[in-house]
Amino acid sequence: QLYNFISEKNKTKTIIIAIGMIISMLLEVVSLGIVYPVIKIITDKNSLSELFFFNKLNFLQNIESTDLIAAVLLILIIIFLIKNTFLFLFTIYKNYFLQDFLSDLRIRFYKMYLKLEYENFIKKNSSEMLRNIQETTIALRSLDAILSVFTETLVLLGIIIALMYLSLIPTLAIVILSSLFFFIYLATFKKKIFVLGKERFDLDNFFIKQAVEGFGSHRDITLYNAENIFLNEFSTICIKVNKNLAYAAVLTQVTRIVLEQFGVILIVVLAIFLFSSNSNIASSLPILGAYVYAFFKILPSFNKIVVNMQAIINSKAAVNNLSKEIEICENNYDNENLNRITEIKKFSKKINLIDLTFKQKDRVIFDKINLNIDYKDKLGIMGPSGAG
Repeated sequence: QLYNFISEKNKTKTIIIAIGMIISMLLEVVSLGIVYPVIKIITDKNSLSELFFFNKLNFLQNIESTDLIAAVLLILIIIFLIKNTFLFLFTIYKNYFLQDFLSDLRIRFYKMYLKLEYENFIKKNSSEMLRNIQETTIALRSLDAILSVFTETLVLLGIIIALMYLSLIPTLAIVILSSLFFFIYLATFKKKIFVLGKERFDLDNFFIKQAVEGFGSHRDITLYNAENIFLNEFSTICIKVNKNLAYAAVLTQVTRIVLEQFGVILIVVLAIFLFSSNSNIASSLPILGAYVYAFFKILPSFNKIVVNMQAIINSKAAVNNLSKEIEICENNYDNENLNRITEIKKFSKKINLIDLTFKQKDRVIFDKINLNIDYKDKLGIMGPSGAG
């Protein structure tokens, strides 16, 4: 559904976004992979010849210990600078893409409503049309969430593969426990998150409707001294919206806190495992250092995946509604446009009205009208106020 919302000019950009995600993952793997050898060289200079990539740098073999550490740290800085520069540029590109998506979708809805035949347009609820244009921001958040889930999942997979290379068993244990936490969390809150999203979508409609009715009936409200009635109804809707948003925000923020606690416990357990299984603590420090760095990368990534999965579920009802609205309106427009083209093709030099009768309910407006209208003529039909 979201892919169908993307305009043709922006669909090619999705390929660039996908390539950018893969490059981001590879750069994260490289930046994690460099941490272990750097710590290893700092703690043991003699290990230089055993380390991949570093043992290929001949100039490192013949320099003093202090200079070696400085050179290795400089390499670390350069690699991280390359990675972060790319991520900075990719973030800019992705956000421009998302804003283009939002702008195009809003224009599409506005154009779609303007092109409706009048008889179909007046059947539409104005507050619902306003809500649908406003709710395109939810489609934006949903698309952003999907892109973030894919990006962070790729990054997470890359980090896990790198950690498995360093230490297989602890990494497998962490992956299994984290996966269990993720699926239990989603299974517990998935239905509630979806209901919250649907409820908020409906509340947005009532919110706009109440505001439009209040502003449009200002004179009558003042004349009948009905301010308190409208104010109470509007206040009730505001309270419901606030409760809905607060509940959703609590779910999002509590997730980060729980994940952080979960991650700290895993790191402590891992440290105990490494130190107890190896009598030489110094040899365990490089692996532990790599895990600690990975933890500070995995925790935000895992948190983003969970939070963005919440956003996708929460926005599902709104995206479904927007998709159906586009399908209905654009199908109506296509049929109306086809009929209009057919009528124009039939029109040649003049329109002949023969015995034309028109009435509204039981009241006759035109009774057996006969009239010829030449091409490019302008005709006005006048009548008293209320004649129809």
